[in-house]
Amino acid sequence: MRTRLAAQDAEAQPRLFPAPDARPGWDRGENQESARRLLLFVDRRFTFAQRVFGWNLDPETRLGRVLLLRRQAFEAERSGAFRTADFLWVEAHRALKNAVADPAVWRHALEIGAFAPAITAEILRTRFIQELFVDLHRFLFDSRRAAAPSSDASDRAFVHCVYIERLVDLAGFDAAKSAVILRPMVDAWLSACRETGEWRRAIRICRRLALRFAPDGTYLDELVVCLLQLTTDRLTKPPGSFTVADARHLRIGIRDIERVSEAHGPTGLVLAALARLHAMHAVALGNAGDYAEALVEIGIAIDYGGDNAYLRRTRDELAAAMRALNAAPSTASDYGRDSGD
Repeated sequence: MRTRLAAQDAEAQPRLFPAPDARPGWDRGENQESARRLLLFVDRRFTFAQRVFGWNLDPETRLGRVLLLRRQAFEAERSGAFRTADFLWVEAHRALKNAVADPAVWRHALEIGAFAPAITAEILRTRFIQELFVDLHRFLFDSRRAAAPSSDASDRAFVHCVYIERLVDLAGFDAAKSAVILRPMVDAWLSACRETGEWRRAIRICRRLALRFAPDGTYLDELVVCLLQLTTDRLTKPPGSFTVADARHLRIGIRDIERVSEAHGPTGLVLAALARLHAMHAVALGNAGDYAEALVEIGIAIDYGGDNAYLRRTRDELAAAMRALNAAPSTASDYGRDSGD
């Protein structure tokens, strides 16, 4: 199992590394001077093989290459060369992951910077990830949203949500620390998905976060709502006109939410969603003349949602239709015998 690093609260203690927006408050204390010395020392020239392929790197050049790729990615991002930026971000994060896994990198970094004893290799590594990478992606997200707020779920700003998701895992942040960083960004992303009806994208996001933040059910509830909305958006309007095709869509939706229940437990919202879908499925089956199966479905809906007036009425209507259907052949047979006589 990977060791969970201590998550440092950037708001509760001075930064080590300069903020991406260069705002005031980066005090030049002993450790900040050590961080500045470290950044200047590893900012050096590389051979072609070192720069492009990451070959022949020692602890010092390994950290320097991380910063080189970070700077190149940031410059490409600011210039609008997003495909180049994405390539460089991926390379920078890969180089960072390799550096994080090498204790010699951080021991050497401590020696270069001559940090105070309170700054250990683990703390320096965590602060390096958060302050130089996580905070930079947050800055890019906030800058783009402030400059051009958009309800497009494919907006460039939201790419940085994915990058930060990977970085908080790399840093070893727990769910509480990750939530503080991720939720404001992800909530904006989900809002854009809702506005544009991009339910599949929203479902993928919610699946990841429901697992990440369990047992907190915030994104589990959001996942159920998105699955329900994806299903109902496919259906014929109004509900009384449901067809066989609607029944097929409803079966898929029911199974999707049942999987959520199996994975995370039957929450109140899960049960309510299943009750609604089973009731609609009963209507669709009734419209297709499959009253026996429709009665089974409305019974399941009542089990999930309680014996409310709408469900009782639907059950009674289906039962009446079933009785009428069973009575019809008998009546026709009796009429035939009477005519024969």
